[in-house]
Amino acid sequence: MRLSDRSGRVRGVYTERPSRVPGAVLWQRTVQATEPQRVLPDGCLDLIWSGGTLLVAGNEAFGNNRGIIIEEIEPAATVVVRENHAHDNTIEGFAPTPTGIFLNNSDGSRFARNRVTDNGDYGFHVSADSEDNVFVGNRALRNPDENFFDEGSGSCGSQNSFPVPSC
Repeated sequence: MRLSDRSGRVRGVYTERPSRVPGAVLWQRTVQATEPQRVLPDGCLDLIWSGGTLLVAGNEAFGNNRGIIIEEIEPAATVVVRENHAHDNTIEGFAPTPTGIFLNNSDGSRFARNRVTDNGDYGFHVSADSEDNVFVGNRALRNPDENFFDEGSGSCGSQNSFPVPSC
């Protein structure tokens, strides 16, 4: 079902365009905001490209093998993962460890105010080839193996429910 008119506009705010995924469409909204805009959870995956930063915000990820995957991020890229809830990702699949938020070969990303609960093995899992990620104000609870499993190097942060060195 298409929610746009023939011009590809949704209520005059969003532009709809085709996706590389068959049957899916992308909605895009460009704003000229001088102040931060609030992103509210809506059951959809929100990826926001703003001023050279990829923002993954306000998502609820559950019922998967891994809830949110941040992968192949170059040190020069800016990725912020904030205010997401990854829970009950317990399905055994192609990946060996069900995890709430998984970082693989990702350097310099920032994680803030995420809730990661009741996942299969780990809350946060930082792979060995990930470096210098920052964790601030995250809550990871009731993940059976570890709430924060860091195989990488240089991770730091503050005000998390799990121990991580200060930045």
